[in-house]
Order: sequence, then structure tokens, then C-alpha cells
Amino acid sequence: MKKLMMILMVLVLALPALALAKSDVDEILLKDGNVVTGRIVSETDDEIVLETESLGRITLERARIERITRAGEKRAGLIDPDHNSILLTPTPETLPKGSHYFRSYELLILHYGYGITDDLNFSAAAMFPITTEWNFIYPGLKWRILDRAEQGFGLAVTGGYLIAPYDQTLTTFGVVAGVGNERRCLNFALDYAMNQDGDGGERIFLGGDMQISRRIKLFAEWGTMAKLLSNDEDDAFNGLLNFGFRVFGEHMAFSLGVLRPLIDSDDSSFVGIPMMMFSAHW
Repeated sequence: MKKLMMILMVLVLALPALALAKSDVDEILLKDGNVVTGRIVSETDDEIVLETESLGRITLERARIERITRAGEKRAGLIDPDHNSILLTPTPETLPKGSHYFRSYELLILHYGYGITDDLNFSAAAMFPITTEWNFIYPGLKWRILDRAEQGFGLAVTGGYLIAPYDQTLTTFGVVAGVGNERRCLNFALDYAMNQDGDGGERIFLGGDMQISRRIKLFAEWGTMAKLLSNDEDDAFNGLLNFGFRVFGEHMAFSLGVLRPLIDSDDSSFVGIPMMMFSAHW
């Protein structure tokens, strides 16, 4: 079973190499909400010249543009609003300035994000208040250094500070790298986490996704986490594998995965734990 799941993960991560279907026109979404379609004739760092059917040739300043959907991408369908992460694995992408998102993992972990700038996002996570006692809060920042849409390679740095009951804390610093775009990507995340006692270790995640229809993506990810609250060393633990699919619209998404700890065991009947996430963007 473990070998089968690893093969599935490799296949999904290899799918981004496939080309997207061609379309006839480019589509430009302006920050005021208007959409202009046509053929991009030329472009510079400051403006784009577009040949349109009704208006002829027009020039648009990049400062007015929210998003560009190239002709070769248009038939691929909607853009995943959760393109800044796979499920557990972050991507180097950030959300536009002034945008918000809310996510719920397993109906238990609540996560909020806000675009301070186009390249700097704030986020905060907490557990659903199932008891009257205070639970944890985990604020964090992601700063995009390289935009994969412009450089072909994305790079971001992250940081966070978790505060939990009984004076438990966790400080994290990391880096995220990735290639691809909103429809297909491959990402690598590495961070170092340290608890209140100064004990820590690295966490590594590798994840990718591939849009297979207008509203559906497949994803897979593998990761290891440092055991920060225990001194136990378990050589049989080989990380976590998570794979599944995402269904999304323009402003909402639902992801369903199978999370499986990779542990050397004789129990071949265990498949995994359902991993669900719902998100809304505005």
C-alpha cells in the first residue's frame, strides 16, 4: 500500500509537465472589476498593448491590472483561489493587496489571511472554540521575494509564532520555493521550528497540484515534522503523505485528501485519515 501511494504522489507531481490547452484570446482583469479580452501585441514592465475586437488596439498600465489570463491558459478554466497553498504545503505565491481568505481544516482549525501588500501576506490560525478555555493562536507572515509569473521561479520567506496554553510557544522561520502557476505547480518548503525550551528541528514539505478540468485539481504532498514536544526518536516514521482533489469556484474551494503517516508496520489494512479543507475568498 505504501509503495502504491508513493507512486500516486510521484504521478501527480509529474503532471505539471503536461501542457495546457490552447485558446483564442487573452483575458485581462482590471482592478476596478472590468474584464478586457483580445490579443496581447506587446508588453513592457509598465504597460500592455492589447488588440481588441471592439476597441481596436489599446494600452493598459500594469498598475491597473489585477490578473492576466493568457490565451494558452484560458480553456483550462477557473483559477484556484487557494493557489497560495496546496493543503499542508505552502507555495511561494501571495494574495493581492487588500484581499482576505478564511479556511477551515477538518472543521477544527480555523485560518484567516489578509494581503497587506501584493507581496506580503498576514495569516492567523486558531482552534475552533469547542471549550470555554483559551486555545492556541498562531499568527504568521509570508513575504514573496520572487514572483514565479515574472521570473519563472517563485521564492518566499515565512515566519510565525504559536502561543498555546501552559506557556507553550513555537517560533518558526522558513523558505518556500516553487515553479509553475496557479493551475499546475511543484513546491518545496523548509522551515525551522523551536519551542519554548529551545528544542527544535526542521520541517520539510514537498507538494504539487495539477488542474485537470475547469473546476478540479489533483494534489499530492509529502512532509516530515520535527517532534518538538517529545524526546522520542522513532526511526520507523518516514513522514506524512497526503493526496486528493480540490473542487473550486471563483471565490470558494473544497479540498478532500487522504492523510497517511508513513510508518513501518505490518498493518496493511490502514489507508489513511480524511483531510478536509473549506475556504472562502473576498
